[in-house]
Amino acid sequence: MIIDSIINMIYNEIKILSEVPHFNYFKQYISCIDIHDSELIDFIDEEYNKIDKEFVKDAALFASMDIPRDTRIEKDEFEAYILYLILMSIYQDKYVKEYRINTSFLKLEGKSRPDTFIGVIIFNDNTEIDITCKPVNKYGYNRKLKVIIDNIVEKNVPIPYHIDINDFIILEQCDPIRASIDYMIDVYKDLINQFKSINKFYWVTFFTYKDIGKSRHVKGRYFLYNFDSLVINNDKKYSYKTQINRIVEVLKEIYGNNKGTSIVSDFLASETDNYDIFDNCISLLMQLKIE
Repeated sequence: MIIDSIINMIYNEIKILSEVPHFNYFKQYISCIDIHDSELIDFIDEEYNKIDKEFVKDAALFASMDIPRDTRIEKDEFEAYILYLILMSIYQDKYVKEYRINTSFLKLEGKSRPDTFIGVIIFNDNTEIDITCKPVNKYGYNRKLKVIIDNIVEKNVPIPYHIDINDFIILEQCDPIRASIDYMIDVYKDLINQFKSINKFYWVTFFTYKDIGKSRHVKGRYFLYNFDSLVINNDKKYSYKTQINRIVEVLKEIYGNNKGTSIVSDFLASETDNYDIFDNCISLLMQLKIE
């Protein structure tokens, strides 16, 4: 069977990469796939000619990054993961690389994940922003993500530039935060304010310094801009305090363990874990003057 052959080729190309903390995309992707779905299998069989050596190489690289090293992976799980990658690759061929959006111009330049393009939007005044572009199709995780994004937009959660058009979710990919330029207290305030809104509805289950940044479109504002890890906030593993603690941990990686982060850490240790913690923390930050 052609699918079995493709799966075996990818498996033989996987190389174990260095272990670093990362979001469990493997679990996320296999949750979208039923390997016994005859319609899905028939769709792949009809389109398999689009699968080439370049796909096998890319799929092996993603599998090397995504598959957890500390967990036994069942054969059915690996098959579901590879089917997801195959489906996303097939759908990729259905999209053009350039779009006109009202008076703006969208250009797709590559892929950062199997279901995520990267590119730029060029506005009519010739300014541009980097974006991630997530196609929404029948089988992908992005169907679930679109519900999340639509909900947080409807609830006026602060997010950077966002638009959905032609079955795409388009989000600004903010610029990296630079400790020498970006004032740490402003970054803290913006992120805690954003999480205050997000946490009414969702937990952010994983993010790193690569998932936060400075917006070009909303000048002078800092955001979490990767929403892949959001889950409905009924998981008792998370709390308001753990969300803010994670912000502190991530900003320590950028700014180091200085007076500002120590003050916020001490504040969190003494606070009761309820929703008021966000406003109390923002009030504290507004009083700080850290050089």
